[in-house]
Amino acid sequence: MKIRLADVIGGAAKSLDQRLQEDMRRTEERAENTAKERRLKKEAQKAKEKEFDEAMTTYVEGIQSTLGTNATYGDAVRVVKDYGGNLIGAERAYKAFTESADAGIDTSTLVKFSQGTDTATLPELIASMRPASTSMQPLGTGDVVGTGFLKKVDLSDRINQQVPVTAQTRRSFNIGEATVDRKGLLAGLEGQAKISSANAKKKNTTYTALHVQLTEQIMAEQEKTNPNTTLIQDLTNKRKEAHTQWLTFQLNEGGANNDQGAFDKDLVTSIPTIIKSYKDTAMSKFAVKGIDGKISTVISGNEGEAFDLEKSAYQEIISTGYEDSTKFGLLHQNARAAIASVDRQILTFKNKAEVNYNRLLNEDAALVQSGYTKFVDLTNQQGVTRNTLQQRGKAGEFSRNSVVKFRTTNQEGQVGTVKLLWTGYKFI
Repeated sequence: MKIRLADVIGGAAKSLDQRLQEDMRRTEERAENTAKERRLKKEAQKAKEKEFDEAMTTYVEGIQSTLGTNATYGDAVRVVKDYGGNLIGAERAYKAFTESADAGIDTSTLVKFSQGTDTATLPELIASMRPASTSMQPLGTGDVVGTGFLKKVDLSDRINQQVPVTAQTRRSFNIGEATVDRKGLLAGLEGQAKISSANAKKKNTTYTALHVQLTEQIMAEQEKTNPNTTLIQDLTNKRKEAHTQWLTFQLNEGGANNDQGAFDKDLVTSIPTIIKSYKDTAMSKFAVKGIDGKISTVISGNEGEAFDLEKSAYQEIISTGYEDSTKFGLLHQNARAAIASVDRQILTFKNKAEVNYNRLLNEDAALVQSGYTKFVDLTNQQGVTRNTLQQRGKAGEFSRNSVVKFRTTNQEGQVGTVKLLWTGYKFI
């Protein structure tokens, strides 16, 4: 049997062609799969960056609001960097500073700043703090090649064209530093208090249970169609006496006697319990029962009224609930701190309303001018006073939670601006 050379060559050529076709198919598949993976990675990176930026912005702005009206976002970023410069540290700083501010602590006195040589916008600073792991770079020469006969074919440039990725360099800015006196923050003070009172850790909570029990009984009776006013008064008197005994105990370190002799030293709680009780009562109208049966407080859309009611509740403690400043000086001090905390929240609400207004004004002035109600600028109007605004508010000119800014002159003849929040019935 004779073997023809043409048959051998033809068979080899066919085999090579099949292998080449298979390598081309596999190379094309590799290019497509790599492009798909890169596209998904790019989308995931974008989502992570957005999540990081939004969270970090919230933390920075929250910290800034606690540092006073003259504080900048740069100051807040310096604080975040003092806590590590990452998202976990920012959350810790945000919690520490907001809790401290709410407790009446002036956080601005607890931070020392040093100025740097660079300036940057808030988005630029936040971008500089993103984790390096989120960075994605373009493919380099030879990163992705073909298979088999096509193993020297570079696919990287083709994939880069299909999935464009901008080369990223993590910028750093020298904006200075912040040194935080953590011992002066609420958590630090509480920690010191625990250490200093190591020999007096045992506190009875009988009062807490009693206070809650009496308050619930009072509220339950008040909600009845025909409430027993005598019973309500009796329960109120018992709660007040319990408060009196506990506060006397606090002021005298447990060694005082009342008119009837030694009182029950187990009747002890903390001042925050009383403060919270008054707040909860004031906020009860905003209580909402969810589908799971749980009660939550929802004040969105009623911020102005909620601020006013909360302040009034704390003032009631001082004015009527426990008006004897000699006996209840410590309680008064805490109530005033609570009032100051609400005032800071009101100021933050007003300032944020103005910031949003100015941002929208720059983005779409026509939209703002067509009927934007959350912030009303009356600084160009003459003769605007708090009294005239009150009249205009009652006439229905302003929406609930509107912040109104106007120009005023004080007794010394100095001209300035004032921002007031319309609750729906009064300005605060």
